[in-house]
Amino acid sequence: MRRAVLGALLVAASAVAASAQDVPIEPGGAWKLVGGVPAPWVTGPGGASVPKGMVGKTLAFAIGRVAGPHPLGCGGAHYEFAMMPGEGLFQGGLPAPVDASARKAGVATLPALSLQVSCDKGVFDYHLAGPGRLVTALDNVVWTLQATKGAASAAPEAVVARLLVDHFTHDMGFTVESAARKRGWFTAGLNRRIAAYFAAPFPDDEPPPINGDPITNSQDYPTRFTIARAAVRGREATVRVQFSDEGRTRPTDFVLRRGDAGWRIDDLVYADATRFSASLEPPKR
Repeated sequence: MRRAVLGALLVAASAVAASAQDVPIEPGGAWKLVGGVPAPWVTGPGGASVPKGMVGKTLAFAIGRVAGPHPLGCGGAHYEFAMMPGEGLFQGGLPAPVDASARKAGVATLPALSLQVSCDKGVFDYHLAGPGRLVTALDNVVWTLQATKGAASAAPEAVVARLLVDHFTHDMGFTVESAARKRGWFTAGLNRRIAAYFAAPFPDDEPPPINGDPITNSQDYPTRFTIARAAVRGREATVRVQFSDEGRTRPTDFVLRRGDAGWRIDDLVYADATRFSASLEPPKR
């Protein structure tokens, strides 16, 4: 497995940011290794050998452990999501030009959202290469993992994870278009508040009341986040997400309600106890 100084730094960052209860991408979902190719940094005749026995094996990211073939399967697993430039992919192993090398390895859009797993077997990076598709490097081979059908979890933390994966890989500004993408993850009540907010007349010469990203409560978007286990109380659940960048870490509580369609996000509570729903109210004049 390729290692770099960056890998050691990521171990330290993950140990600080993660807890024993952090949640992976699609908790409980299974991912199948559908194929492998020699890594872009492999040069010379022959290249790397792709072990055929790994094809078809499955990997499942669970709370505290990864179930799968050696050495990807491991215990004591901590999970952190990170937006990574080409220089950081595959633990810093891509040769220049990194954009072309990233495309060759299956990652077409940079920066890429990555799931970083720190566990008792080492550090493993899984880079999002498309909907339901991850790539990772092992022994100079880049493996593609495909999400298996019917594996989607209905748990509240899984709903938050899917929202954030979509959010970090699309426009993070608060616009009509970005809000429309999220309708399926929000309750009907929150969708009505958002629609009323955009329908309100705001002066053209003034910044809008929400001037930034309310999902991460920031104007300078964070580059990392961890998702905690849900605290469930009847038909309400709270999922704490820690958003981080180089200078700070800040928590946001996602408040979900369970209805006929399952868990949906109804509000966000920020570190200062203010709420997303309150910021959607029209200003008093």
